[in-house]
Amino acid sequence: MSSPMAGVAFVNAIVFGVHGNMVKHIQNPDSLRSQMFCGAVAGFSQSIVTSPMELVKTRVQLQTEACVTTKSLSCAATSSSTVTNCSSYTSPVDCIRKIVTTEGWRGLFRGQLITVFRDVPGFSSYFLSYEYMSRSWASADGSVSPAVVLAAGGFAGAFSWLITYPIDMVKSRLQADGVGGVSKYRGIAHCLKTSVATEGAGVLFRGLNSSLIRAFPTNAATFAVVTWTIKTFQEQPEQDDTHQSWRDILANGDALVQAAAIPTPLQLSFTPESSWRSAVSFLPQVMAASAATEEEQEEEHQETRCRCWQRQGTAVLGRLPNLFGTVCKGPEAFTCWRARQEDVFAAARLHHNLSIVL
Repeated sequence: MSSPMAGVAFVNAIVFGVHGNMVKHIQNPDSLRSQMFCGAVAGFSQSIVTSPMELVKTRVQLQTEACVTTKSLSCAATSSSTVTNCSSYTSPVDCIRKIVTTEGWRGLFRGQLITVFRDVPGFSSYFLSYEYMSRSWASADGSVSPAVVLAAGGFAGAFSWLITYPIDMVKSRLQADGVGGVSKYRGIAHCLKTSVATEGAGVLFRGLNSSLIRAFPTNAATFAVVTWTIKTFQEQPEQDDTHQSWRDILANGDALVQAAAIPTPLQLSFTPESSWRSAVSFLPQVMAASAATEEEQEEEHQETRCRCWQRQGTAVLGRLPNLFGTVCKGPEAFTCWRARQEDVFAAARLHHNLSIVL
């Protein structure tokens, strides 16, 4: 029990973690073909961990207490054949140490290729069937109830085992081969050919009923817990945004108003931790204030132009004889023109800042 229990959480983390990240970065993630492809990649990734873990589990389950010939209790592993084993393993760690000592590190990955052949189609059909059933049994508004999650997860696990069970039988026999020091099979094809020739085609599905009975509750619980966990972590950021303090909201609004009113580049900097949702809510007020400011400035410009032209007209008419001599109102007209240019420049900067904010 300790070998699969130690790795089951890690294996499921790899499977659902790889599948979830693949779905986020693949094109058209809602299609069933994309779900099947992401499941295949997840199965390939976790097979690197599953193969050594199941090798140790199989070796420990087949060990004997003494150097005697016994019948194996695992029909999927050795069927009615006998296994001679003169060494016992005190723990999975001791099993790993003895495998590395007698067979090298390569022996720890015995059955790796057949494990990939089992897990790639197994997990592609696993996620494909789950998505198909959960969408077919969803309610009218598209929501999936917990009962649907349990049923879809259970049937998906059973369907996956139904497809890959013959491959799993070959894998188990290859990993159990050589326990007594003598190897019976030369490879995957030889193991399959020898098993069918000696025991018939029915050997490929021997013990399938037990696997299906185990697969339904196991995978139903797995999908239910994974769905609940993901939903819990997705709701947490929304709650944080809802409970944001008024002080932060007002600070974000002040930052937007200052960026729109003051044409200084430093005023456009925003703190990384500010929430964009609360900041954007102040945009209508900023736009209304900027429009009112623009209208006031336009009225001031009109008044300034009128006063400037009146002064200039009075100066020209009053001092027409000395027009080419001394023009005392010239500096004042230049000051008015310069003020108008500065106001126009300020309005342009205001529009520039507003465009950056929006």
